[in-house]
This record gives sequence, C-alpha cells and structure tokens, in this order.
Amino acid sequence: MHEGRRNKAQRGDLLNHPPMGYVRGADGDYHLDPDEQAQRVVRLIFDVFEQQGSLHGLLRYLVAHDIRMPIRPHSGVNRGQLEWHRPNRMTLQNWLHHPIYAGAYRWGYRQIDPRKQQPGRPHTGRTVHPPAACEVLMTDRFPAYISWERFDAIQQRLADNRALAEALGAPRAGPSLLGGLLVCGRCGRRLTPAYSGKANHLRYTCMRATIDYGAPGCLSLSGAFLDRFVVKQLMAVLEPASLELSIAAEQALRAERAQLEAHWRQRLERAHDGAERAARQYSAVEPENRLVARELERQWEEALRHEQPEQEAYARFRREQPAEFTAQEREAIRHLAQDIPGVWGAPETTVQDRQEIVRLLLERVTIEVQGDSDQVDVTLHWAGGVTSQHRVIRPVARYEQLATYAELIARIDT
Repeated sequence: MHEGRRNKAQRGDLLNHPPMGYVRGADGDYHLDPDEQAQRVVRLIFDVFEQQGSLHGLLRYLVAHDIRMPIRPHSGVNRGQLEWHRPNRMTLQNWLHHPIYAGAYRWGYRQIDPRKQQPGRPHTGRTVHPPAACEVLMTDRFPAYISWERFDAIQQRLADNRALAEALGAPRAGPSLLGGLLVCGRCGRRLTPAYSGKANHLRYTCMRATIDYGAPGCLSLSGAFLDRFVVKQLMAVLEPASLELSIAAEQALRAERAQLEAHWRQRLERAHDGAERAARQYSAVEPENRLVARELERQWEEALRHEQPEQEAYARFRREQPAEFTAQEREAIRHLAQDIPGVWGAPETTVQDRQEIVRLLLERVTIEVQGDSDQVDVTLHWAGGVTSQHRVIRPVARYEQLATYAELIARIDT
C-alpha cells in the first residue's frame, strides 16, 4: 500500500484536500478557485507580505482593512461552500510556506523520523522538510498564483525574520538600525545589539565565539556612531533621487488603493447578490406554502441586514481612501520625498520604519576594528551588488587606543 502511494506521489497524482484558493475539479485535479474574490484575496496576501516584510505586519494589515480569508470546509454541512474567516497567524504562515501557490507539487513534507518517535504514540516524531528536501517536488504541476522566484524570495524573508543567531531577524522596537545587518570582519558572524544603562546606550558585540566555545569575543564597540555614519551614507544616496521616489510612492499608493477598491467592490457585489437571490427564492414560493414562505422571508431579511453594514463599510472606506489623490495629497507626497531627512527624523516615523528603509538599501554591513584602536573599517554592501569601503573613527575609553596617540605624546613631550 505504501509503495503504491509512493508511485502515485511520484506521478504527482496523490492529492488530499485542496488548499485555500484551490478547488478539486471534475477531473480530480486541483484548479484555481472559480470565485474571483477568493483569487484576489490570495494574490493580495502575497502582495501585502512583500510590502510589510513580516508575518505580523501582514496580519495587522488584513485586520486593519477587514480582509477575510476564503475557506472551503472539507467536512460538515457546508462542505465545499465558500466561507470567509478572520485571518490568523498559523493559517497565514502555512499559506506562505506552501509551494502549491507557485504551482509546485510536493510529497514528503511531513515525514515521521523513527529516531524521534515516542513509544506508543504513532503520530509523534514528525519532521518538516523544506520543498527542496521533500521526496517528491514537481514544479509547474498546478496553476500558480505567484512565480517560483517570488516564492523563493518569500521563503528567504521568512527565514531571515527568525530570531536566530544566523538569521537577519525581523525589524524590532529597539533603537538599533543595523541589528541583523552587521557582520564581523574577523569571524564572519553577525553582531548583536545590546543596551545598557538608563539611557539605553547601544553597543554592537560579536560574542558567538564566547557563547559557542568559551573563547574571547571578537569585538565590541559603541553603536550610536556607527548608526549615524550609515544614516549619513543613506541620505547621500536617497536625496538625489527625490523625484523618482515621489513618483514611485504615488504609484505604489495608487496601486494599493485600486487593489483595496476592487476587493471592497467584490464584497459589496457578493452581499447584493445574496440579497437578490434570497428575494427571488421568496418570490418563487407558493403563497399557500406558509411554512416555507416564512423561512424564506427570514433568510431574505437576514441577507438584507448583511448587505446594509457592507454598504456602510464600503462608504466609510471611500471617504477615508478616495480613488483619486487630491492636489494637496500629491503635493504632500512630493514634499515628503524631497525632505528625506525630515521624514527620517519625524516623530511619526517608527524605529521599525527606519530599519525597513535601511534593509531595502543595504544587504549587510561588514566591520573590522584595527587592533584595539579607534580605527574601524566599514564595508557597505548595497542592494544590487555595489560595495563601498570607508574608515571611520569610533569613540574609545583610553588615550592609548587613539591611532594618533604616539603623535600626541610626542607633541606633549616637546
């Protein structure tokens, strides 16, 4: 039996319940959900994740805009019927990790490792494998919502967001701008931010050798001066591109509004169609069939009650986010793009926002202190593959650490 399942899986024909956004057709295969709104929400989720950059950001966006997830139950009285459920973190996480949305078939995703299995508990010891490590992986097997390249990029971002030493990590509330980006030029490991004192003084340290092997750490240095230096380099890159930034920002905001507008129109259309269908059913019943007529009348009233708040919510959305920008809004976008330092330092700009900007422009920052001196070599690895090398001076605790210490002593002696 197991060998038969394996052979069927190797052909890509061993299918279970279709994931969200897919249905099983008459041929027994998976097809895109025929409901246009369900398809739109699936695509929207991937777009929003790429914009927000984190699972938590995606969840907050969906909740803020009252976007629900298209679910077709696999059992029960509503089996196969489209329902709309509120989003939750675990479902979104499974969704983003599933390669079917890039058109791929996998088998062996969750296999039982006999070494981890507990006696008497047959379902323990399951090991989760990435798509490339699955026993069967067939690309271009199903109709896709996103490309395989986008899927790979999403998996990398999810991996980078993990709170692990080897991962980039998600943007966090601490004042550090370079957490996850800094790499030690001596050992190649990531530096970690640390805070001390009531003023939350920032330091970057490379202590993996100490943590893992009990060996001395590579380096530790003040973080504020390094953050300021990197921000100065970022501003020098961004300010000449202010016009392009304003155009890109307006286009991005316009595309987001159009996407939300289409979503709301489909929600309103669905609610209106439900009320129309209930009205037709009530009109078609024979008048003497009072028991049925009363039930259909109740369903019609319920459909109308559902349509009314949808119309009110759509009207509220149109007031808050009109389809077209006003002249004042376009001018505000241009002004903000031309005043990048002002936007960077504005109270409304959060630490996470600044970290996201840094990560959009820089892939990593390599630093190496020259001995125990105040001289620090900084290599900025920009997005796109360009690197720039700099030497900066760090604050030190002793005069002996100054690179000009010998000259200073000579001048004192003379």
